[in-house]
Amino acid sequence: MRARAGIVSDVSTLARFSAAGGVHEIPLPAPVPGRLWACGFSVVVHDPAEALSVIGADTLVCLLERPEIERRSDRFAAWLDAPAPLQAHWWPIEDHGVADDEITTRWTSILADDLAAGRRVVLHCGAGLGRTGQLAVLALGRLGIGLEQAIAHVRRHRPGAGPQSDEQLAQLLRLGRHHRIDRGDDIDGGDDIDG
Repeated sequence: MRARAGIVSDVSTLARFSAAGGVHEIPLPAPVPGRLWACGFSVVVHDPAEALSVIGADTLVCLLERPEIERRSDRFAAWLDAPAPLQAHWWPIEDHGVADDEITTRWTSILADDLAAGRRVVLHCGAGLGRTGQLAVLALGRLGIGLEQAIAHVRRHRPGAGPQSDEQLAQLLRLGRHHRIDRGDDIDGGDDIDG
């Protein structure tokens, strides 16, 4: 049950995940060995370990605040506290908001390091768009991709993902100066990322 063409290939799971907004792979630049998927909370809420297994991932990054989680599942909150043998990072960010720049930089470094080490990561927030897209763009920046290209790349592979508020865009612009997001390499194997 591997992901192909950016979307989970198990038909019954794909149908369930599609109803929840889908799971989309965000291809990483060569030679980064890890893999990155973006999705909404509905994909992982009921059984995060099963979702990771079906997707082929070993790490979950949750960007929801605790009240968002508890409204839907106390069981998910408990799993986040003890995900073994899998790995989970819980980095709460307010919906349509941002975390402090220093914290976001630390989280982005951890995510990029995990991907560079070959981890297979599912990144999610409520809908898998704003907060998820924000961190995916910043991780691509840490992996050497230009800001505009990273935004376009994330949006191409997870439609609608990326900064959803002025605050998120402003943070991308601020942190972009501190990350290696000015290189502008093509990570889509020759695709025109602006078209």
